[in-house]
Amino acid sequence: MIQEQTTEPSPHLDEPIEFPDRWKLTERQKKIIPFLAGGLKSKHIAKILGTNDEAIYKDLRRIYDQTKSTNRCEIAVWFAGNFPKNTMEILREHNPEIYDFIVNEKSAPILLTQLEMDVLRSNAAGSECSDIEEDLKIPERDIRYSIQLIRNNILGKPNRTAMAVMYRLAPDRFVVQERPRGRWPKTQVSCGVLATVQL
Repeated sequence: MIQEQTTEPSPHLDEPIEFPDRWKLTERQKKIIPFLAGGLKSKHIAKILGTNDEAIYKDLRRIYDQTKSTNRCEIAVWFAGNFPKNTMEILREHNPEIYDFIVNEKSAPILLTQLEMDVLRSNAAGSECSDIEEDLKIPERDIRYSIQLIRNNILGKPNRTAMAVMYRLAPDRFVVQERPRGRWPKTQVSCGVLATVQL
């Protein structure tokens, strides 16, 4: 498990990114981690860095090994916690819908059931579905269904890593509110407007 930051982040937008020396990462691996925090998929990162998917997957395995982490969510949340301004710049360029949601104080909150909130928190902690299943004592299929419902509630349907970063940077934008029985409304955030559609 990656340890949390121990110092306050720099107030500058171009804060220097420094990784622990013990990780012994290559320059390309150091470039990959910020893109993980931006919620980018491997193929997108490969295109930006001018390489192929296989090389990125190989680098990710090395990153997991060196950082003692198990997945990209854990690494992305660590980076977002230590370098929030850098993360926001990456989101602004590559995931503008998520960026706008975080910076726009008038953005409507994402409404979740208590179960979905518990799953989101566990996901943001870097837990795999099997770990969440053990912690929450619910079937893995229900966990995956909850994750899908959360994604459906957010414009652009971000991946699990992007959702983890969103929760790390703006946890107060996620609110528990039980849905009416038999109804699963779909909410989307766009320009601060909350739209609800009964499925």
